[in-house]
Amino acid sequence: MIDQYYRDIVQCLISASNSSIPVKNSVREKYWWNEELDELKQQVIDATSLWPTVGCPRGGTINSNRLQCKCRYKFAIKQAIMIADQEFNEDLFNYFSSKDDDEFWHLWHKRYCPSSLKTTNTLNGKQGDINICYEFTQEFSSVFQPNTPNSDLKYKDELRDYIESVKHNSELPLVDTDMLGCCLSKMKLNKSPGFDNVSAQHLIYANKDSQVHLSAF
Repeated sequence: MIDQYYRDIVQCLISASNSSIPVKNSVREKYWWNEELDELKQQVIDATSLWPTVGCPRGGTINSNRLQCKCRYKFAIKQAIMIADQEFNEDLFNYFSSKDDDEFWHLWHKRYCPSSLKTTNTLNGKQGDINICYEFTQEFSSVFQPNTPNSDLKYKDELRDYIESVKHNSELPLVDTDMLGCCLSKMKLNKSPGFDNVSAQHLIYANKDSQVHLSAF
């Protein structure tokens, strides 16, 4: 029952955030994307969804419509990328043209001629592609390591020690919404969520009702 209670709380927090917080569509990171591509993409989805309902034929009007939608969609993507690149190049040219000759070539070399970037033949005194790759791997192997390794085990040990220290104490502190609110106010934002996908923002910005459930839990 406790496990189900916990899962219900987590589900409520995630559902509330999904329905209340606007999420940026990842496709918008493509600077050349536009509303026309949204419509064409939806046409492809609709045509493709209809195709299996008739047995996925290789001919006929439904398959022809599906292929036409895909072709229009792909062609529109290529056109959008080409136009965006052309506009970027024109803006860049106009920006460079507004400078005097010395400033123009200074910016040009700074942007397009990074002469300082050269392929290395020696790294940490090691030569050869295999040795350089090994040294490079050793140098950046910690990039994907957490800032506080084994932090879960640390908190587990702290909790176990605390439980042992208060196990025989009849006057245990009362966990209420005020204590929970004080603890939540000390949490840091913009941190990765845990295994249950609940982040600090879920807990901090939830209403008082959720704090009642959390304190009861």
